[in-house]
Amino acid sequence: MNRGISKLVLAIVIVLVIVVAIAAIMLTRAPPQRTTPTTVASTTPSPSPKTSPSPTPTKSPSPTRSPSLSPSPTPVKCETLTLGQPDMEPTILDPHRFYDSESGRVIRLVYEKLVDYEGSSVEKIVGVLAERWEVSNDGKVWTFYLRKGVKFHDGTSFNSTAVVVSWNRFMYIYNTTGEGAGWLFADIVDKVEAVDTYTVKFVLKQPVPDFLARMAALWGFYVVSPTCIEKHKTADDPWATKWLHEHECGTGPYVLKEWKHHQYIILEKFDDYWRGWKDKPAGYICKVVIKEITETATLKLALLKGEIDMVLGGTTYEDIPVFKKRKDIVVYENPSFNVLYVFFNTKKPPLDNLKVRQALSYAVNYEEMVKVVLLGHGKPMKGPLPSSMPGWDPNVPMYTYDLDKAVSLLKEAGLEGKEVKLVYAYVQGDETERKVGELLKRYFEALGEKAGVKITVELQPMTWDTLYNLVMGGEPENAPDMAALYWWPDYVDPVDYFFPMFHSEGSYNFAHLSDSKLDEMIDKASVELDKAKRAELIKEIQKRIVELAPAVFCFELDQIDVARANVHGYVYNPLFILTVNAYDMWKS
Repeated sequence: MNRGISKLVLAIVIVLVIVVAIAAIMLTRAPPQRTTPTTVASTTPSPSPKTSPSPTPTKSPSPTRSPSLSPSPTPVKCETLTLGQPDMEPTILDPHRFYDSESGRVIRLVYEKLVDYEGSSVEKIVGVLAERWEVSNDGKVWTFYLRKGVKFHDGTSFNSTAVVVSWNRFMYIYNTTGEGAGWLFADIVDKVEAVDTYTVKFVLKQPVPDFLARMAALWGFYVVSPTCIEKHKTADDPWATKWLHEHECGTGPYVLKEWKHHQYIILEKFDDYWRGWKDKPAGYICKVVIKEITETATLKLALLKGEIDMVLGGTTYEDIPVFKKRKDIVVYENPSFNVLYVFFNTKKPPLDNLKVRQALSYAVNYEEMVKVVLLGHGKPMKGPLPSSMPGWDPNVPMYTYDLDKAVSLLKEAGLEGKEVKLVYAYVQGDETERKVGELLKRYFEALGEKAGVKITVELQPMTWDTLYNLVMGGEPENAPDMAALYWWPDYVDPVDYFFPMFHSEGSYNFAHLSDSKLDEMIDKASVELDKAKRAELIKEIQKRIVELAPAVFCFELDQIDVARANVHGYVYNPLFILTVNAYDMWKS
């Protein structure tokens, strides 16, 4: 009996031990996860342990899902934008020494200016590295209030010192070597001073109405890291020009990863870019590749096959209809600031006679020229400015095709029964200029035949350097009778057309024009701050130039860019042709 009771007791004890053990195990397990509207289980790691508190003080020994207060964001997939360009190779990557679109295409992605144009606008200027600015009543002092929290690609901070150092470098390089576009500012800015850590002051020598437009230009004023300059300078290179020739140290959205000459350039996103990346859409551009493809047939095939995403310019007019038929290709055709003139040598008989120049101007079939030369991808000029330039006057009197009037003017000039030989100079290899020359030869010789004047036109191809030196390097009497010249402005202002080409002191005054009235008006427009008065002056200047007939105002060329249909966000601005705003673009 006692032994039986002992067995019963032993059994009870064993059962109790098992129950206690099971209870102990249950007490040490984490309770089941609760599903509530405010606690959502996530399969992605929480950004911080603090955002996912455990419901009990003890950690779960098993890999259970951690609750979080909000879903952790899934990383957005980014894409590579690949450009195919026949003109890929930059001349230089130094923002204070470049003066070509190929270099500007890269520089615009890795460096930034104090101000820039907003989107496609050529009139609205917005702050970039400067948040805001103000100008003194006399127009001579511009104060810029700088953006805080901006990092250079070397990790150092952007501030007023960086602006002053970059400005001093910009001016030193231009004044000692003539490189870059420092001429935009050298004659108008007296000094640049740091007021405090995030304020700078530009003091001008005289009021300049287009100062801000110059600052926002493609080759305007960019800021470079002073630390980078200091690190890479040498005794004989105090501004690190050798290192910055093929390297960069800006604040832009992309950094230079690799440059293999005449093959490709690779840019990758700068993680610490001040505008940030976290709110970018899926497919945003985190890498830009620029490939050199010189053969137009190869370029076309690469785009059609999707091996490249976009071509900026570089396609032939003949290929455009092919691209337009494709649903997977988008053709961007926009008016540009790019125009073509054929200047008359106004110092060389018989073109020194205004009536002769006017007669030749009326002998040109401008509409036909656009159709034959550009295959319709442009339009005749109306006056000396492109129609997209602010200040262009649509009502300016203009020459149109009128052969009878041309004959009458030629006879009034006293050329009937005489012989006239004209030489047309153009850049060798430029098919557009050659075709224009062929048309002018036909137009002018037909005019002569109808007016009883034996006119012959000879086309002379030559290198650009030879042409420029021949036209501008010696006596006008020894220069060609006619010379072709494209013009694309350095900054958005009519004066950047008027002064270089139509002022007697202009460095591209191919017509050798010398008109005191016109010079006076251009000089006045260069400094006039009153917007209404300046607008009226600009209209009068256009009218005066047309009256003087210094050139055949041929046409405005459309800018044509072609992309795959899955490329989005491209914004065209006529000042920044052949460049892309990759930070604002994405691919689907």
